[in-house]
Amino acid sequence: MLFLLLSLADTEEKKDIISRIYEECYPSLLRTALSILNNKHNAEDAVQSTMLRIVKNMDKYDFSDFEKVKILLYISVRNTALNTYNSLRNSKETDLPDVPEAYGSVSADAFELAMNDLLAETIYKAFDALDQKYRDVCILRFYHGLKEREIAELLQIPQKTVSTRIARGREALRNSLKEKVK
Repeated sequence: MLFLLLSLADTEEKKDIISRIYEECYPSLLRTALSILNNKHNAEDAVQSTMLRIVKNMDKYDFSDFEKVKILLYISVRNTALNTYNSLRNSKETDLPDVPEAYGSVSADAFELAMNDLLAETIYKAFDALDQKYRDVCILRFYHGLKEREIAELLQIPQKTVSTRIARGREALRNSLKEKVK
């Protein structure tokens, strides 16, 4: 996919930007889409179409503040994944859950990998269970590391609202994870 994206760039500067976006953002964008779609192939399609749309319209965006670019990508991938989810649900198309790849021989490393995957899946499900307004600010705060002021500017809501949503989202995550541990 990176090769396709790079072929769309007409300058070395654009190629550098595309490479940086792909290397730094692709894994988290894929996780975001996967948390919505629960299907690896559909999630990859959502990320690819988002990245293609951004690359084709590179001249319209300011890439000087890379954190804002990451947020734009996250929101765009989320919206694309939600649109895909809605269209699949409306078409009554059902997919079986993806089967996890085998870890090979059972060893301490394989067990640790399995436990890390289980923990990550539990946390993703807890985030998915949050109301959208809490999920967005919590992901921007805890995953992307933005400050409350930056989130308020990005979402165009008061900073006090961001603080409240983060506190309520954190409490909901805490309660959800406590229930799962019991």
